[in-house]
Amino acid sequence: MSKNLKADYVFKNGKVITVNNNDDVVSAMAVLENKIIFVGNDEGAEAYIDEDTKVYDLNGKTLTPGFIDSHHHSVHTAAWKNMFYNLDPSLAPNKEKMFEIIKKAVAETPSGKWIMFWGYDEMRMEEGVAPTVQELDMIAPENPLLVGRFCGHVGSFNSKAFEIGNINMDTAKNFVEGQVAISDGQLVGQLYETAYYHMWNFADIDLEKLIYALGLESSEILSYGVTTTHDAGSYGPVSYFAYNQAIGKKAYKARVVPMFFNILGKDNVIKDIKKYIDLGMGIFGNERLKYGIMKIMIDGSSSSPSCAVSVPYCHNNGTGILSMVPEEVEKIALEIHKAGLQAAAHCIGDRAAEIWITAIEKAQKQYPREDTRHRIEHGGMVSPDHVRRIKELGMIPTPNPRFLYLNGERYFKFFGERANSMFPCKSWAEAGVKAAIGTDGPIVGVNPLLGLSSTIDRRTSAGNPIGAEQNISILEAIRMYTYNGAYATFDDNIKGSLEVGKLADIAVFDGDLLAATSAELEEIKCVLTMVDGEVVYQA
Repeated sequence: MSKNLKADYVFKNGKVITVNNNDDVVSAMAVLENKIIFVGNDEGAEAYIDEDTKVYDLNGKTLTPGFIDSHHHSVHTAAWKNMFYNLDPSLAPNKEKMFEIIKKAVAETPSGKWIMFWGYDEMRMEEGVAPTVQELDMIAPENPLLVGRFCGHVGSFNSKAFEIGNINMDTAKNFVEGQVAISDGQLVGQLYETAYYHMWNFADIDLEKLIYALGLESSEILSYGVTTTHDAGSYGPVSYFAYNQAIGKKAYKARVVPMFFNILGKDNVIKDIKKYIDLGMGIFGNERLKYGIMKIMIDGSSSSPSCAVSVPYCHNNGTGILSMVPEEVEKIALEIHKAGLQAAAHCIGDRAAEIWITAIEKAQKQYPREDTRHRIEHGGMVSPDHVRRIKELGMIPTPNPRFLYLNGERYFKFFGERANSMFPCKSWAEAGVKAAIGTDGPIVGVNPLLGLSSTIDRRTSAGNPIGAEQNISILEAIRMYTYNGAYATFDDNIKGSLEVGKLADIAVFDGDLLAATSAELEEIKCVLTMVDGEVVYQA
């Protein structure tokens, strides 16, 4: 790069983590327009400074590539925080408090209109059980209620909602056994997986409010040094339109790669993917908004639990729920693969992982492709053989290490010793698999330093180690959260590391990420975020 160029911004006197091939850590960087034009020492950076250059003395602060959250439900998080009523256990630690919030919402809402809630966790509530249909009916006889559990795989409903969604004892048999909770020949109130997602077809999502909420969510994302999210899906077409509008209005300033997936049920997901393929849309978009990842849902959650496992759970001898049978998975995987798109599947349990890996192997054998980068979302429970096959196929897992903090104690209850090998970042790193970390927000917050903390020192919320042998170094963790995230969407040539010619997506933190303990990482704050050469957040 010519030293006759003068930079718009120069950052110097810091700890600049480049995430290049050598993992170099330097002290300075320069930006012109939307690109990085220099990375090196302070003396070298001086040549790019003139009277118009904005010079930031980092004073020892850490500068990194912008973090990439490779599995985050950005639209859903925006709606949950700004359009739904919050039932997080911090606000609703018991049913009494939960019902107070629901009663208030009913009083504020016209009769007959849907009311949306999010975030309850019965395992962290005093009673230890979810609200029943009878309890919800007493509060809201006329308003349909959708009361979403924090995991995004389970919800509680009242009779009005069941009536609108045509869920009853006769139609329950249309879903996989266990997806409609039944006791003594009556609906209990809870729906799981596909049955739960079915109900979202009837809920009201206000487009204008969603566009506004996305702008607020973008601001929060950027305040933590996250510059790109891979949106793992929410409400289908309304979500894609909301992104277009929010980005066009410059309200949404982060970059986003929405997966083509909606929570409106398995049939709708498959229908939408086939329509996308039939239209020949391919991988399209730009550096701000890009499409091309087709996602399906194979099993359930780790915290209910409803993930599909090969060895029964420790607490109740269950083996989880498969939302799609192997034949369905293999058929849609082959169609996505043939179309030249990226295939992604939600797989928490090892039984789901086996189905997905096998499907990709068969598709690749039938129609060989180079560098597919098919994805396994979460990859929570995998065997050494799965790791080997994932490496051979060039697949990309998106582990969620912060789940270990949030759910670790219940993981030991559900899975016993298997909990120690969940979300195995060390195994991915040692095998040379480019795992890309995600939060699965809104399940956990978007702050990447929390994820880094749980990657270098795996502990539960009670402080107990959970698979310490899977701890990795801070530089390995940062790579999974930056470069690997870019690689996961074929964008590693333009972002994910601090190198000359790449996009100026950066984050500055007020502490030394490389020297901090896991506890210290959680206290460090982002003080500046830049996207495309523009400062979009400054503390």
